[in-house]
Amino acid sequence: MDLFKSKYKIFIDKAFDWEIWENETGEIINISPACKDVSGYSVDEFLDNKNLFDSIVLESDRDVWFNHRHDALVGKKTSKLEFRIRHKNGDIIWIEHICSPIIDENGKYLGHIANNRDITLRKSMELEIQNSEEKYRILAENVSDVIWVYNVKQKKFTYVSQAIKSLLGYTPEDYLEKSFEEILTPESLKLVEYRIKRDTEIFKNSSGRDNSFLMEIQQYNRDGEKIWVETSTKFRYNSNNHIEILGLSRNIDERKKTEEQIMYLSYYDQLTGLYNRRFYEEELSRLNNSRTIPISLIIADINGLKLANDAFGHIVGDELLKAFADVLKKCSRSGDVVARIAGDEFAILLPNTTLKETKEIVKRINKVMDQKHINNIILSASFGYHTKNKAEVDMEDVFVKAEDNMYKSKLAYSNEMKKRTIELIIANLFDKSPREKEHSRAVSQLCENMALALNLSNNKVEKLKDLGLFHDIGKISVDGDILNKKGRLSRVEYYKIKKHSEVGYQILRAVNEYNHLAEFVLNHHEWIDGRGYPQGVKGNEIPLEAKILAIADAYDCMINSNSYKEPMSVEEAIKELRRNSGTQFDSKLVNIFIKDVIGREYAN
Repeated sequence: MDLFKSKYKIFIDKAFDWEIWENETGEIINISPACKDVSGYSVDEFLDNKNLFDSIVLESDRDVWFNHRHDALVGKKTSKLEFRIRHKNGDIIWIEHICSPIIDENGKYLGHIANNRDITLRKSMELEIQNSEEKYRILAENVSDVIWVYNVKQKKFTYVSQAIKSLLGYTPEDYLEKSFEEILTPESLKLVEYRIKRDTEIFKNSSGRDNSFLMEIQQYNRDGEKIWVETSTKFRYNSNNHIEILGLSRNIDERKKTEEQIMYLSYYDQLTGLYNRRFYEEELSRLNNSRTIPISLIIADINGLKLANDAFGHIVGDELLKAFADVLKKCSRSGDVVARIAGDEFAILLPNTTLKETKEIVKRINKVMDQKHINNIILSASFGYHTKNKAEVDMEDVFVKAEDNMYKSKLAYSNEMKKRTIELIIANLFDKSPREKEHSRAVSQLCENMALALNLSNNKVEKLKDLGLFHDIGKISVDGDILNKKGRLSRVEYYKIKKHSEVGYQILRAVNEYNHLAEFVLNHHEWIDGRGYPQGVKGNEIPLEAKILAIADAYDCMINSNSYKEPMSVEEAIKELRRNSGTQFDSKLVNIFIKDVIGREYAN
């Protein structure tokens, strides 16, 4: 309830009506500032005195009030009541009270929200209408709500107040000429026609006794826009013994939008726009009947979401989720229920769908996904599905089998997809910066030559070749404009470049075939004296492979031109390596590199 209250605090603070939020025991936990406008008492006064509300209810209305309170707490249903309170200044105020329960996504009752509206003016107006038509007109022209009269027999409006201009933009004269077909949406037209017919019969059978009806409809304003309107009606006989409807209409567009937003948040996943787990479970229960058999269930889990989040951040991960959701929407049918039921897990309920049809739907989804890439991540998912063909089969068993099949699929294909993603990232990096392609291949060759010079095992020789090729994979996160920039980098641009070793580490460690390279990529800009980055480790804390890569990487950068500087001669590069030997680079490895790698290469 605390989370709900915090999330929607802006609504209660901005509410025009006096709203009260109470927990499951009926204790007030929040109250809107409008309480002072209606009752004269402040928020603090109500919170300090838990019995204040009950005490200001007019004594003659308290029995009705307490019965309503009991029914609201026990019945947990939306209910409405009109009663009177005594204002702090002594005035009697009529209140229209609407109480609505709050149920969380698990069906637990958390409490309720009560909306209290001052209807004193409306009550006074109704009394005036009964006593004097003239007084009725005077009041009608001076209230913000629209007052109107409709002759049921003639099927036309005979009066409408000036407030119609504020509500719908029409003058009273224009509105009197309008038919229901012109001012009501098709859905509301059906409702209004039905209600007039029904409520007229109720009025006739009640021998003219007082009666009132309330409904919410949509009307078109003068510009053709839809407006939600709350309409309160009473029936009466006019002087010609015709049945007339006395109506009071008010704009509830903002309230409906708020209600729709709350409803949306209750049943939809905010990121993807798909249904959420709560809606999925409700639909699962609703559809679990003999009329929907065969009913199939697809469980899908996005491959590589952690790779996307770790390597490129949650913004890219979110884009991956939204792209997959769009594919599912595109490939689903009108009666299917597509929901995001966990972080990277989705479910599709398929009523009246065979196993064969389900397989075809999965094929269609995979086909649409096949060519989609989101920020260098391949859009891919693992699927599992199962079909219920008999009424006695439990849908929970269908879910377990579908999910089990999904996990088997994930084990088989997820790592292959990640490997393809690594290859895609490298290809895109090389497309973005041809210099990176040349540099990576050169460093790979230098690392191999150094491994041979050190008489390392064949396995380590191959590892160092791959390390040289992939060592700058993290630069995929750097703008091509920065990678190819002419001249010196700014401080911000240099900072972005420096992050590449960490990004490369996150990318490579997510894939089994390459995770043995991740630590070396992370450490290849560390210095022997501890002044490197990103961790500032030193000496023997730096792996041998990272030390070799650091020398090969620096040497190739020095002897080849790039966008930042002019190339050095081999002799100048050797001097630079020696100058930084023991501080940036390992001294023994520098000597071997100069003698057995550069020397042999230079001699050739």
